[in-house]
Amino acid sequence: MKSFFLFIILFLLSFTGLIAEILHFKSYQVQSKDTLFSISQKFKITTKDIYRWNEKKIKDPRLFVGESLRIPVFKTSESIQTKNLVQNSQQTSTNFLYPLETKSKIEIDFSNISYAPHKGVLFHSPSQTENVLSIDSGKVVAIDYMDGYGNYIIMQHYGGFYSIYGNLSKVLVIEGQTVSRGNRIGNISKEKGLYFQISNKDKPLNPMEVIRNG
Repeated sequence: MKSFFLFIILFLLSFTGLIAEILHFKSYQVQSKDTLFSISQKFKITTKDIYRWNEKKIKDPRLFVGESLRIPVFKTSESIQTKNLVQNSQQTSTNFLYPLETKSKIEIDFSNISYAPHKGVLFHSPSQTENVLSIDSGKVVAIDYMDGYGNYIIMQHYGGFYSIYGNLSKVLVIEGQTVSRGNRIGNISKEKGLYFQISNKDKPLNPMEVIRNG
């Protein structure tokens, strides 16, 4: 029953729509007469993007002068600069590292079934604190907290790949940081296993088909 409840949470909070070519985030202070719509127009994003990255606005959409909002900056044809996204990483889509130091049992597997999708894998909780590793060189584009996933990291890799690491008990990197393949980026504890997802642009991939199996 517990596993089924967790499955529903993960399904409802799928990361699939969160990783559309994000370059970085900027902070914006709300000005007098600002509205969510006017802010979205100013930064050429949608109000949905503002809600997505400012979870507090879902609970209370009112704006207050001086309030700080997180604004995503998306990649455009003019802003593509691959040198900022790990030029030395030419890994193929079947050669990513395992995201944990030791092989772990899978609690909930990847599923593309339309009536019960699950866009990543949930590893079994470890018997002790364990390091989470970057599956490839890349750039940390987001660090945040979300109900159902806890603390999570989104990394952008060469070739349009993204990796997501959720349920972290500790985060060891910062947004905008360039990380090498195999670097420690966080920890998981005994309370929760790692939630892990790989996507190519906005298409989720089965992680166990594209990473080294331990």
